[in-house]
Amino acid sequence: MTDFSSLQTKLNDLKAKIATNSISPVYLGSILDDVIALISSIDMTDYKEDIRSALSTARTALAQAQKALAEKADNTTVQAVIRNVSLLTPVKVESEAEMKRMIEAGECVEGQFYYTEEVD
Repeated sequence: MTDFSSLQTKLNDLKAKIATNSISPVYLGSILDDVIALISSIDMTDYKEDIRSALSTARTALAQAQKALAEKADNTTVQAVIRNVSLLTPVKVESEAEMKRMIEAGECVEGQFYYTEEVD
């Protein structure tokens, strides 16, 4: 998770400046530069199609593995493949707060991909 504390400190300092001519364009501009840098560091717009494609591929592979398992239920290799493919299939989490709760509660599976849906 991205640390916004330094940016929040700067914004709190800015809000506290109430004297005449206390906020310079350079000071405000530096805070806005930090905002843009943070947004850029967490922007996944360019990865949207890659993620969709990976989800589709993982779902297809999982379905094929499940079909193979149904046909040969005693095959431990197929079972291992299904477990591994299941880990590659991202699990949607409602929010970052819920993800944090799951981590703290020890509910996350090691190696599992988790994501929150991007809001346009």
